[in-house]
Amino acid sequence: MSRRVRATVAMVTAVTAMSLVWGGASAAQATESATSGPGWYRVNATDGVFTRYQPSYGAAVVGSANYGSYVYVVCQEAHGGWDNVHMQYGRPFTTWDRLSDGTYVYDWWMDTPIVAEDGHSPGIPACVYAP
Repeated sequence: MSRRVRATVAMVTAVTAMSLVWGGASAAQATESATSGPGWYRVNATDGVFTRYQPSYGAAVVGSANYGSYVYVVCQEAHGGWDNVHMQYGRPFTTWDRLSDGTYVYDWWMDTPIVAEDGHSPGIPACVYAP
């Protein structure tokens, strides 16, 4: 393998590893998505997702996460805003994931475990707010 090819392979590998990292995690941590509970989950929306200040489509956009990237979900808000499209169990899908940086993403676009009828994925706790 030529030096140029090795350099290109190394650069592609580095860029791929960097695209998996979001929120300061190493590539190894980001590729180990949790099967349930708080942890790293993959963004499944082909256009990526916006992160928002609150669990609502009307809330301010504060960032984004690309398709295939991993974000750390700490809890879920089952009664957030609805996108006026997605339904589950015959009612609007209103589950949002709170990320480790305090922002939210619409759970519909994440690879978290399937949301149960109570609005939460098994093992992922409900977000609890201080009084």
